[in-house]
Amino acid sequence: MLLVCLLAAGCTTLGTRRQIEEARRDTESERLRVQVHRLNERVAALERYQQELGGQIEALQAADNRNATQVRDHLKTLDKTAEATGRTLSRLREEIIKDLSERIEKLLKKQSGAGRRTESGYWHTVEQGQTLSEIAKAYNVPVAAIVRANNLSNPDAIRVGTRLFIPDSRR
Repeated sequence: MLLVCLLAAGCTTLGTRRQIEEARRDTESERLRVQVHRLNERVAALERYQQELGGQIEALQAADNRNATQVRDHLKTLDKTAEATGRTLSRLREEIIKDLSERIEKLLKKQSGAGRRTESGYWHTVEQGQTLSEIAKAYNVPVAAIVRANNLSNPDAIRVGTRLFIPDSRR
């Protein structure tokens, strides 16, 4: 305190100045040591927080990898199921077509084999893109004659593969 008063009064000596400088340096050093200590504490806290965040990121990445694996496995299962369903549908479609073809063939055999036809004519199997009008024109027979001879309820609904009796146009 005396030192401060002497300085304030302007009474300084060379030794006093050194003491004052040392005191200033000591004070400044202590202040800097306190700041360094506080900064070190903050750095340590930030490092702990960084480690905590790193752990959380790793946990999220692991969970994301598990979810991605589960989604991929589920998609593979769905893909296999879709393929199996497609194969089953194809097989069923083929069975239905075969069964219907056999039934139609039996019906046609019954009609032709029973002698129901007393008139002469031709058998025609409908091909892709043919219409009843085109068929009638090709045989030079009226459409109505073909409709009548085959008991067609809807002449516009003929299908590929259907066998039609075409009455002879000369009669």
